[in-house]
Amino acid sequence: MDNPALTQEVTEEELSAALQSKNRLLTFPIKLEELYLDLHIPRAIRRFHVLLPIIIFLYAIIISGIIDFIPKQSFSLWLSIVISVTSTILFAMALSFFPIFNRWIKWYGTVASAIVVAATIIITNLFPIGQNSPLFYAGIIFAIVIIYTCIGLTVIWGLVATILGGLSAIVIMDFTNILVNWSLLGRIYICSSILGLGLSYALENQERKNFLNTLLLRITVKKGEELAKQLDSLSRQDSLTGLANRRHLDEVLDDEWNRALRQNQPISIMMIDVDHFKNYNDKLGHLAGDSCLRQIGQLFERMTKRSGELAARYGGEEFVLVYPGMDTNSAKQQAIRLIDQVARLAIPHPNGNSVSFSMGIAISIPTNETNVAELLHDADTALYKAKANGRNRYELFNETSIVLERPNR
Repeated sequence: MDNPALTQEVTEEELSAALQSKNRLLTFPIKLEELYLDLHIPRAIRRFHVLLPIIIFLYAIIISGIIDFIPKQSFSLWLSIVISVTSTILFAMALSFFPIFNRWIKWYGTVASAIVVAATIIITNLFPIGQNSPLFYAGIIFAIVIIYTCIGLTVIWGLVATILGGLSAIVIMDFTNILVNWSLLGRIYICSSILGLGLSYALENQERKNFLNTLLLRITVKKGEELAKQLDSLSRQDSLTGLANRRHLDEVLDDEWNRALRQNQPISIMMIDVDHFKNYNDKLGHLAGDSCLRQIGQLFERMTKRSGELAARYGGEEFVLVYPGMDTNSAKQQAIRLIDQVARLAIPHPNGNSVSFSMGIAISIPTNETNVAELLHDADTALYKAKANGRNRYELFNETSIVLERPNR
């Protein structure tokens, strides 16, 4: 499909309904018809350009065959008509090479085609050609079939061009008293018109079906891509809290660590554990525990909005927050805000207080000798220090921090 945006303007139901209809009149509902023409016209013009050398070659063969049978006294008149018609054809051809004129192809294409049909019919009956008439009548067949199948007009406009050209020729020949073999002309004109119309109808009907099927296929592919994105997103998302899961956390940490390494910038990791959560779950039940974790997860999501920042559920009641570019002072201020915000949630705890959490902070400017796993380990060490020092607080890791015993959570 030339334009992916087309699928945004129609629904799958509209396309299916159009496919199921017989569509014998070769027309869609207004919106679909506009989309079809937007696609059909450029393609039809490109097809015309591809066939142009063949059309010119066949035209040259017919002209070269006819020229030998034109009476000398009529040659100048014949040549002037041929030059006029050829100029009209060349002008229409020239316009087709400029996309700016595509929207008017049905007008200039129809007018040029009608002139060709009229001129071909007039030439056929203008000169005394006797037994050589089949060659002249072949020109009528050639002109009409080409108009229907190669110019790029839809069936209806090809029909208009053929009828308009035929009527114009009849009026001119009647006005100038040209002798016409109406029986032969009528048969040739009608048969070639039916042939061209039938070919054009079959081609356009198939093209319209292909258009609908292509749009349906694109919609199906788009849905598949969106579903794949959703599945990929779900595979990186914790189902309970909606935060990133361990897999996504590992990916983001690797990316942010490498970025901080290149830019020589700090990266801060905060490891958080909800205080006395086992007791909360045992007393209030898992549903209440899940609700508690969701509320805390929503808080962390609100506090990690800038580019590169991430809130992830690390496991159970543990969370990890990633803050690229955050130095020590900023990390301390953010930790205070987080502790204050969870206090504002005022989630009741069975022990008589509100739910709180403990936090361990590790900050590092990456080097080639360090890695992100060490930073996570440092944050975990600081977290257990915060637990050992009374909970509902944060601790900042430093190399002299030693936790001899990990307290119960």
